[in-house]
Amino acid sequence: KNARRSGQPVEVFGRVTRVVRKDATFTFETNQYSVPHTHARSRVTLHVFADRLEVYANNECICVHRRSGERGQLILDEGHYQARPQGPRKRRSTLQARFEDLGPVAPAYLRGLARERGNGGLREQAQKILLLAEIHGKEAVHAAMVRAHHFGSYSYATIRRILEGRVLPDDPRALLPVPSYTGPTVKVQQRSLDEYSRLLEVSDL
Repeated sequence: KNARRSGQPVEVFGRVTRVVRKDATFTFETNQYSVPHTHARSRVTLHVFADRLEVYANNECICVHRRSGERGQLILDEGHYQARPQGPRKRRSTLQARFEDLGPVAPAYLRGLARERGNGGLREQAQKILLLAEIHGKEAVHAAMVRAHHFGSYSYATIRRILEGRVLPDDPRALLPVPSYTGPTVKVQQRSLDEYSRLLEVSDL
């Protein structure tokens, strides 16, 4: 530990680097945190404290987040996505509305896509699934999302495999029967859809 001139100990923290994705988020301890959109697709340094994360770019603190003790959370600062051109924002909002129109499970599946960042960009995943709906029909894609959501698997590739009836050898869950869907009441973590709308609003920088 170091000490300040006042004699009070300096809080111990670690430093790690992260790459910011094109949707202006980075991952730390399985959670996703936002940064100002101008830092999308850049590298940042995290000063990790017990209760917060300080995010630095070029030795300048660009934002501070409360450090979440949970897992798989999406933690956004609304101000990070403001002051962007309105044209792209409107188009992305329309994309979210089209996706959620696929069926009652679609909003929950969109949340899952936002959490599973290893499969590619959220907007790209959503667009590909919408293309599947044009090919196979909305009902078929929604049924595939019901099955995938039941097993906690969120990606365009998962939906495509289900629709094409293909089973991967390393995915034994796909051998299980499709769960029956009895209605629109799906228990998911409650979160404002505005957060996911903002993710869809971020353009390719």
